Amino acid sequence: MPKGKDTIVVHHAAGPRSQDADTIKKAVLSRLHQPAYAKIIEADGQIKDFAGETATDVAHAKGFNTRGIGVCLAGFFDSAAVIAKTAPYMPEGYPGDVLDLEDPQGKALVYCLVVLCERHNIAPSRIIGHVDTFDLLGVKREKSCPGAQVHALLGKIRKRVTAELAKRRASAKK
Repeated sequence: MPKGKDTIVVHHAAGPRSQDADTIKKAVLSRLHQPAYAKIIEADGQIKDFAGETATDVAHAKGFNTRGIGVCLAGFFDSAAVIAKTAPYMPEGYPGDVLDLEDPQGKALVYCLVVLCERHNIAPSRIIGHVDTFDLLGVKREKSCPGAQVHALLGKIRKRVTAELAKRRASAKK
């Protein structure tokens, strides 16, 4: 089992939800000059690898790059007002995306988190949003990532991950 990872940090790509993983990767590499996330989840639910789960030379969340696994959702899950104020590169009037845990991307996120928790022995309580890393480090919040809408769902996401892990453990005991 891989060692050293104790947190999963959920991100959003802060771009149109229609972007595929390759487009997100190119944008990240041009901005940061190194990989950022272990996984990227596209709007259609496809889970794509980026940096790898055990990578430590990544740039997804200051203070959590070596100990955290970054999972990025394609999309921008903030309000239109926040997007207009913080993302001049977005189309004017972009309404903000909505994650539904019953749609392919939402289901893929839960599945991905279950697999990562299981594989790296990470408790679901250690699934956090990028914005939470600032609070945990005691520094001023610099971003709203993974967006207010996804951040508000994290409690529900943790519960679903916990329930699925319990089902898997019960099934393994049979």
